[in-house]
Amino acid sequence: MNDNMNNQYPNTEFQNPIEPQQGSNGMAIASMVLGIISVITCCWWQLSVVVGIVGLVLGILHNKKQTTGRGMAIAGIVLSIVGIAIAVITLILALAGIGFLEDFANELQGMS
Repeated sequence: MNDNMNNQYPNTEFQNPIEPQQGSNGMAIASMVLGIISVITCCWWQLSVVVGIVGLVLGILHNKKQTTGRGMAIAGIVLSIVGIAIAVITLILALAGIGFLEDFANELQGMS
């Protein structure tokens, strides 16, 4: 009966120890998501620039601290830069368009 009782519990003497988890990819994922949002919201330049800057910072910080998830962090950095660039170009074109419309309106008033 003693032999049966001893066999009830698994032998834990030779099990591998649990390895500590390497760093998480939270900042890399956040950077990539914010980069995607920055590109999607590029026509709303205020939001796109702010979200892009946060995504850029998170991606850079992740690459400095972690060795895992570098691909997602790099994608977040690239998408954030693209989103910021498109938002700035959109703003410049909008301001140029407003200036053009003012000149056009002044010409129309001069014709009357």
